[in-house]
Amino acid sequence: MFGFHIRFCPKGYILGLKNPYEVLNVKKATCVVVFLIALSLLCVPADAVHIVVDGDPGDWGSLPPIITDPDDWPYDQIDIHEVYVTSEGSMIYFRIDVFGVIITEAYYRLFLDVDQDPGTGMSMWGIGAEYQLGLYNDYGSGMSTDYTTTFTVQAAYAGSTLEIGVNTADLGHPDAFDFIAFCNAVDSGYPSASYTIANDQVIAIDGDPSDWAGAAFFLDATGDAVVATQDLWGCYVGSNGTHLLTMMNTTGVIDPALMGMIYVQYDMSMASFQGPLGGGWTVWEGGKALADLGVTVGDDVYVMFYLMSYDGDMAPDEGYVTYSVPVGGEILPSNALHVIAPYVLLLVLIGGTGAVLYRKRRP
Repeated sequence: MFGFHIRFCPKGYILGLKNPYEVLNVKKATCVVVFLIALSLLCVPADAVHIVVDGDPGDWGSLPPIITDPDDWPYDQIDIHEVYVTSEGSMIYFRIDVFGVIITEAYYRLFLDVDQDPGTGMSMWGIGAEYQLGLYNDYGSGMSTDYTTTFTVQAAYAGSTLEIGVNTADLGHPDAFDFIAFCNAVDSGYPSASYTIANDQVIAIDGDPSDWAGAAFFLDATGDAVVATQDLWGCYVGSNGTHLLTMMNTTGVIDPALMGMIYVQYDMSMASFQGPLGGGWTVWEGGKALADLGVTVGDDVYVMFYLMSYDGDMAPDEGYVTYSVPVGGEILPSNALHVIAPYVLLLVLIGGTGAVLYRKRRP
């Protein structure tokens, strides 16, 4: 059985292998070798850093952001501050920090061009995005990941931080990808009650609410949008017997740049229609033929109201950034202090005085 023992001599310490053999030869181990071994041990991080998708940025260590964006958007809730990306094993992790607090009435998205070909995918801002990842306003029930993806996307937010995790296999194992971060504001109303289609309204779709009969079908919570000009309060639905008719009111003077969208759920199917505001409109109004929606008078439908701004904060402000995926992931820098073990200090002391390695031979 082999073991280490130390013998003191006038020239320093003797480091030997304890066994039944006699001395065969003596080789002086240089202090440089021992010192380099000790130094390599000192360079090992005290603790490995692992990302947990929970909205807490504390486990990212001292990893620098891949994008730092200026405070250049009027609404801090969707004003991107920093974007981070890293990989660990089979996972790629993203982090978006905003200047304000992340809210449910907004979209926080990453557009990924995994083949780095602007001619394929969704063309936008110089890339062709095959995937969009992020958190989306879920039509009155909080936030959700994008329903267009067929794979699992981890996402969580807290305070000003959103974290996203995705398996590299679901992205096709890219060696590198180009991407853009984009945040834009929305507000939505999602009545829990259904509407029974009836011939109960005679209106013109002209942005004038005065021809609507009766009260709002749904009153949305106010103060949850980034700005009053997009903050829904009164949502109307009706029919003239041939068309489904809708109207949305805002607490402030409605933003003329907004896009109105209506989602209609009937049985197990979903249909939608949308449109911009007309000039000088004070509300958003829209309609769609019942036949086009696949419904008729007497049917019960669920209607979702949605006001969205296509304008938002993009990072970087121009172009895109590229992330190269390391093979097997990367080790994240840690903020932890490194501890020098006592045996390492002992090796350094031995190296400083000179070390001799000996072996005994059989008589």
